[in-house]
Amino acid sequence: MLISSAERNQLLDSLARDAFHLELRDDYSVPNEEGPFANWQRGEPDDLECSRRRTRSAACSAAARAEA
Repeated sequence: MLISSAERNQLLDSLARDAFHLELRDDYSVPNEEGPFANWQRGEPDDLECSRRRTRSAACSAAARAEA
């Protein structure tokens, strides 16, 4: 659902609290995301669904072995 700029501003103006998040690291490399990120850089599907799962399916395991 898209909202207009005016609706967004009204929503933000109605908030009672602020939040602030500061990123300080130069690099956020995560080992299980390196393969999918490289795939994405090459314009290939990133297949992050495999990386998100704690228990990898046989298809994901086969894809990981093929990358190695």
